[in-house]
Amino acid sequence: MHIVYVLAPFGGPEAYVQTLIPWLESQGHRVSVVYTVLKGQRSSPFPAHIQVEYAVPKNRHAYVARIFGGFRAWPLRVRAKEEEQAVEQAIRRIAAANPVDVVEVTEGILVQRLSRHWAVVVRAHGSDWTFRNFCERLAPGDQWLIRMQHKQFERAHAVSAISRHLADYLAEVCSFPRRRIGFIPYPIGDEWLNDGNERTPAAPDEAAVMVVGRLEKRKGTDQIVRAMVQVWRRYPRMQIYLAGLELGFTREHLLGMVPDGCRQQMTFLGFVPRDQLRQYYRKITAYVAPSSYETFGYTILEAMASGLPVIATRTGAIPELIEEGVNGFLTAMDDIDGLAGRIETLVERPDLAHAMATSSRKKALAYALAVIGPEMEDLYAKARSVRQACC
Repeated sequence: MHIVYVLAPFGGPEAYVQTLIPWLESQGHRVSVVYTVLKGQRSSPFPAHIQVEYAVPKNRHAYVARIFGGFRAWPLRVRAKEEEQAVEQAIRRIAAANPVDVVEVTEGILVQRLSRHWAVVVRAHGSDWTFRNFCERLAPGDQWLIRMQHKQFERAHAVSAISRHLADYLAEVCSFPRRRIGFIPYPIGDEWLNDGNERTPAAPDEAAVMVVGRLEKRKGTDQIVRAMVQVWRRYPRMQIYLAGLELGFTREHLLGMVPDGCRQQMTFLGFVPRDQLRQYYRKITAYVAPSSYETFGYTILEAMASGLPVIATRTGAIPELIEEGVNGFLTAMDDIDGLAGRIETLVERPDLAHAMATSSRKKALAYALAVIGPEMEDLYAKARSVRQACC
């Protein structure tokens, strides 16, 4: 099969496609990518032999927005149509050289035109309105986006979500039959599983934790910094690595939350490519994910595969990855004392940290490409069969 992925840059969808490509190619499939951004806004992280096209929509929606207001249904409708047309044109450029069998899109991409020509799979990763609904509140126009997603699911030949939580949520909110939304989690690359060697737990004065994600409220950056202020009262030499771009919080803002004598214990790494994260995971005692919401938690899975216990919030799909007391700890949102206490427990109990690390590695094996790859292949074959049957 020739599979085309339509996605925006960065984040889980891009990492997922990068991970899946080697397995698909090993099975004889061809992969191409369509980016929904202007060329030049994103350099491709994919191998040189992967054809990458850019879907550049027209700008008529901007004129409509001036008339109806920025975030309203009519500008959103025009924008969605423009994006669908641009995506179709990009896929046609790819198909001109090699016929396309399956097109996989994320939420928010209209598929009425696409489904006339190719088998379409909608892969639900979590849309902007999903995160707004959980973390803030729905914005004007979000109800139209929800209705659009229902129509997108209806017109697709197969629908799959990356977690049970997301599948259940979308079925309820979008009024779509749950039985028609499959569940296939993100895969973890072999390079992570092969790198998860046994670690010797660090002594308390050498302990460190790490957080990966944008420095913002949703990722709980302020929560972990406040928790570390408490931890430093007992373990003043403990380190924290913060990997992510500044978004809601700046480095100066976060340092301002910390006593002067502890600021040197904070290391701001900025954006760290995925293939470089493993070198930091070898240095730390535990991985911390204090997010207010996750539709999966890819960095959590990568930490698990690297043989680390994980401390995370009990929200979204995170409990599907972390089992309380087995491969990590789950804390309530905004529970600074609980978060600090769990970090201290893993520092004080190297035997427990070691047992949790072993359990993390074992659980991560269920997400290996050898397991998830065939499930994705079956999903694409199902989509082709459905299209052939209805066309």
